[in-house]
Amino acid sequence: MKRLPLSTRGKLLCLEMADHYLKIHTDKGSHMLLMRLKDAISELEHYSGLQTHRSWWVAENAVVGSIKENKKILLKLENDQLVPVSRTFLPDVKAKNLL
Repeated sequence: MKRLPLSTRGKLLCLEMADHYLKIHTDKGSHMLLMRLKDAISELEHYSGLQTHRSWWVAENAVVGSIKENKKILLKLENDQLVPVSRTFLPDVKAKNLL
């Protein structure tokens, strides 16, 4: 959070990879940083969340529901953002009762 501008610091919702940048979504907006997702996740040890896709991490308390479209599973966040869940991370998401 210290890396974010004051205007976007708030409740952490999710992290999204976009090319070589990490897009950090909070309840006050989004900000992009040049950082790897793996490094960001290691800095978030004290946050309750999990990786749902190779390019996504979500805070558990930001999830308000889930949607199934054909074979795709998406988590709906409190800001109405939809986050994909890959087959690789599906067991972890189910274990946290987020579906």
